[in-house]
Amino acid sequence: MNITDKNVCAEIVDKIKEIRGGNRLMASNDVNLAFRFYRRDNPDKQCGVMKINGVFDFSLLDAGIALGTAALMLHILGGIARVLRKLR
Repeated sequence: MNITDKNVCAEIVDKIKEIRGGNRLMASNDVNLAFRFYRRDNPDKQCGVMKINGVFDFSLLDAGIALGTAALMLHILGGIARVLRKLR
């Protein structure tokens, strides 16, 4: 793309909005897990490895909403537990 072309700035803005998914702030984490397997009869000898690699992308807004929902649910469950204890 040549910066002097017509509508280049608008195309760049549209591409950034597409990458960001609108106006949400995105974050990502690399996930690297390695499972090592050992034989039961010979625990010193490794007999296999399973590796899982990937990227976990999430919106910080969605993470905040999920965290708030979890805190609210714990508060509600605690209230129910207190009521049940008083009824005994």
